[in-house]
Amino acid sequence: MRNSTIITILSLGLFACSSNDTPSSSGPTIDHSTEVEAEAEENHSNEPANLESAITAFKPSQMDYYNEFPAVLGPFINWNEKVGASWEELNAIEETTYGKVMKDPIAEYGKRLCVNGNIVEIDTDRSMSQPLYNGGLADYDMNFYRFTAFGSTGDLVANSNAIFCGIVVGRLSFDNSIGGTTNAPYLFGMFDLPANK
Repeated sequence: MRNSTIITILSLGLFACSSNDTPSSSGPTIDHSTEVEAEAEENHSNEPANLESAITAFKPSQMDYYNEFPAVLGPFINWNEKVGASWEELNAIEETTYGKVMKDPIAEYGKRLCVNGNIVEIDTDRSMSQPLYNGGLADYDMNFYRFTAFGSTGDLVANSNAIFCGIVVGRLSFDNSIGGTTNAPYLFGMFDLPANK
């Protein structure tokens, strides 16, 4: 309980909601209208058949972003709308660590990173047929993560403790409310909930 309270207090200083802070649904808009989507509309067979194939197909040329969503997020969201990934498929992907992503995000692209921590913020994006959830997490070592989640979030809200697993799609730097910069892996995945299994 004490760890959770400390994380919440410290996290609020870094993730306090303001127009200059973190990417969220009120910030930059994820570009869902990509060439990948246009081609898939013409020929659905062009869609990668599974998550592993999508990771290979959408490999980005850059992994570092400042105050914006990772560019590869759009193709993954579009693919997930049409094909989708299961919890089992996500958890079959090779695993990485926070330290490895922060050291070399290009080498760790597409690997799975699971986080056990406290949700600092979460909001819903209803621009697609299925809702997405954008937010931030802090683990118990005070490492910070940004995420876009698909699937169920159940009763999870800001300050909930949760486990999130996602693939690494970028390393994000963003202005925080105390006048500094926070650096975080950006993950695309789902929460460890019964409804997602």
